Amino acid sequence: MTVNTSRPFTPSNELMSSSPSTIFTFFLFHRWDVYLDAMMTPEKIDVDSTTASLLSTCVDGDRRNEFWKKYMDKKKELSASGDFDPSTAAITASILTSGEFFAWVAEACEFVEKSTGAAL
Repeated sequence: MTVNTSRPFTPSNELMSSSPSTIFTFFLFHRWDVYLDAMMTPEKIDVDSTTASLLSTCVDGDRRNEFWKKYMDKKKELSASGDFDPSTAAITASILTSGEFFAWVAEACEFVEKSTGAAL
């Protein structure tokens, strides 16, 4: 089975009449969906390219480069540990980094609420 990592983003007419931020959010979710599909069959993809494709959606260039460096460093660290073969290290590093990326996206899009109240 070949993974279609170029599945087009085809928003509905209703979505197209939404705000730009809503359209962008749905686009991010679409890219996340394509990425996760690809990770289900990593033997059919280039993990570095698939990771780069996901991270390319990061609108902050400095953050994008930071996430890429985290991915490369984590992949190197996992490979050097001897616990992972190189392909498994790449997949694991990619998934961990993508999780950090989406945590950042959720915070940047204000999907998460933070409380600064005093602890009891």
